[in-house]
Amino acid sequence: MVRRLEEQHARELFFYYRHPWQLIWINFLAGLFRGVGLTVGTALFLAVAAYVLGKFITLPVIGEYIARLLDIIDTYRSSGLYR
Repeated sequence: MVRRLEEQHARELFFYYRHPWQLIWINFLAGLFRGVGLTVGTALFLAVAAYVLGKFITLPVIGEYIARLLDIIDTYRSSGLYR
Protein backbone atom coordinates (compact mmCIF):
# COMPACT_ATOMS: atom_id res chain seq x y z
CA MET A 1 0.00 0.00 0.00
CA VAL A 2 2.85 2.38 0.83
CA ARG A 3 4.49 1.57 -2.48
CA ARG A 4 1.26 2.42 -4.32
CA LEU A 5 1.02 5.77 -2.58
CA GLU A 6 4.64 6.55 -3.43
CA GLU A 7 4.08 5.61 -7.08
CA GLN A 8 0.97 7.78 -7.25
CA HIS A 9 2.87 10.67 -5.68
CA ALA A 10 5.69 10.23 -8.19
CA ARG A 11 3.18 10.21 -11.09
CA GLU A 12 1.59 13.38 -9.76
CA LEU A 13 4.95 15.13 -9.42
CA PHE A 14 5.91 14.08 -12.94
CA PHE A 15 2.57 15.36 -14.28
CA TYR A 16 3.05 18.78 -12.70
CA TYR A 17 6.65 18.86 -13.87
CA ARG A 18 5.46 18.38 -17.44
CA HIS A 19 2.47 20.77 -17.04
CA PRO A 20 3.61 23.64 -14.80
CA TRP A 21 0.77 25.96 -15.86
CA GLN A 22 -1.74 23.47 -14.47
CA LEU A 23 -0.04 23.71 -11.08
CA ILE A 24 0.07 27.50 -11.29
CA TRP A 25 -3.64 27.62 -12.19
CA ILE A 26 -4.63 25.29 -9.33
CA ASN A 27 -2.62 27.33 -6.83
CA PHE A 28 -4.09 30.57 -8.17
CA LEU A 29 -7.64 29.26 -7.77
CA ALA A 30 -6.89 27.94 -4.28
CA GLY A 31 -5.53 31.33 -3.20
CA LEU A 32 -8.45 33.16 -4.79
CA PHE A 33 -11.03 31.04 -3.01
CA ARG A 34 -9.19 31.32 0.31
CA GLY A 35 -9.21 35.10 -0.03
CA VAL A 36 -12.89 35.22 -0.95
CA GLY A 37 -13.76 32.85 1.88
CA LEU A 38 -11.83 34.92 4.39
CA THR A 39 -13.51 38.11 3.19
CA VAL A 40 -17.02 36.65 3.30
CA GLY A 41 -16.40 35.06 6.70
CA THR A 42 -15.06 38.30 8.16
CA ALA A 43 -18.01 40.27 6.76
CA LEU A 44 -20.50 37.81 8.25
CA PHE A 45 -18.75 37.86 11.62
CA LEU A 46 -18.69 41.66 11.72
CA ALA A 47 -22.35 41.85 10.67
CA VAL A 48 -23.38 39.49 13.46
CA ALA A 49 -21.21 41.37 15.96
CA ALA A 50 -22.77 44.71 14.92
CA TYR A 51 -26.26 43.22 15.22
CA VAL A 52 -25.55 41.84 18.69
CA LEU A 53 -23.99 45.13 19.81
CA GLY A 54 -27.04 46.95 18.46
CA LYS A 55 -29.23 44.83 20.72
CA PHE A 56 -27.01 45.62 23.73
CA ILE A 57 -27.39 49.38 23.27
CA THR A 58 -30.88 49.19 24.76
CA LEU A 59 -29.49 47.82 28.03
CA PRO A 60 -28.85 50.68 30.48
CA VAL A 61 -25.31 49.97 31.68
CA ILE A 62 -23.90 48.40 28.54
CA GLY A 63 -25.70 50.91 26.31
CA GLU A 64 -24.01 53.84 28.04
CA TYR A 65 -20.61 52.16 27.73
CA ILE A 66 -21.10 51.48 24.02
CA ALA A 67 -22.41 55.01 23.42
CA ARG A 68 -19.30 56.42 25.12
CA LEU A 69 -17.10 54.13 23.04
CA LEU A 70 -18.83 55.28 19.84
CA ASP A 71 -18.31 58.92 20.87
CA ILE A 72 -14.60 58.27 21.36
CA ILE A 73 -14.40 56.62 17.93
CA ASP A 74 -16.24 59.53 16.28
CA THR A 75 -13.93 62.05 17.96
CA TYR A 76 -10.89 60.11 16.80
CA ARG A 77 -12.19 59.85 13.24
CA SER A 78 -13.06 63.55 13.03
CA SER A 79 -9.61 64.55 14.32
CA GLY A 80 -7.98 63.01 11.23
CA LEU A 81 -5.27 61.20 13.21
CA TYR A 82 -6.18 57.77 11.91
CA ARG A 83 -4.88 58.43 8.38
